[in-house]
Amino acid sequence: MPTPVRLVIEGLELLGHLDESPAGRALAVRLPLAWSAQRWGREYYGPLDQPVGEPAGEGRQEMAVGELAYHPESGLLCLFFGPTPMSRGDEPRAAFPVLPVGKLEGDWEALAALGPQAEGRLEAR
Repeated sequence: MPTPVRLVIEGLELLGHLDESPAGRALAVRLPLAWSAQRWGREYYGPLDQPVGEPAGEGRQEMAVGELAYHPESGLLCLFFGPTPMSRGDEPRAAFPVLPVGKLEGDWEALAALGPQAEGRLEAR
């Protein structure tokens, strides 16, 4: 069963879930997680405050708006909310293959208005 989560980033609340993939479960058992993120187009990415390990899974680069992903080699959590510099159109695209771990919903324009760096907290709800 997916894990319901809330991501609070610079006071903005996004609601969604972590999925049942190995990477999604690896994140879920470590909640809550603090996140220091940087902006890259309409993606925030950054390290978590505790290691998640290297869960198995098949990575991909083409993502959807609201999708959360994890890059096990670097330990980065990624949130996609629009095109990135790697996009070939309007779709979000990761710089390298990442493991999808869940989906969030929220005010993407408010998220886009945040600065180049942001602090967040991913927690169960």
